[in-house]
Amino acid sequence: GKDHPIHGVGSPYDTLAITPVDASHQLSATKKGLYSMHGVTEVSADGKRMTVSNKGVNGKGEPMNFTVVWDKQ
Repeated sequence: GKDHPIHGVGSPYDTLAITPVDASHQLSATKKGLYSMHGVTEVSADGKRMTVSNKGVNGKGEPMNFTVVWDKQ
């Protein structure tokens, strides 16, 4: 749940905080300047699918959101 620094080239954020909710869910928050995203990660009960949904604003303060789904092969 606490902000931790992120290092690397090309990342739009410089801090990351992850809060476990239960065995299948976690909340995340990333920030840098105007950029601010809050998300939820969910792993399916069978462990074969992970869905990440985020909502917030980009570095210009414009609203944005996205969802990414990974299927285990």
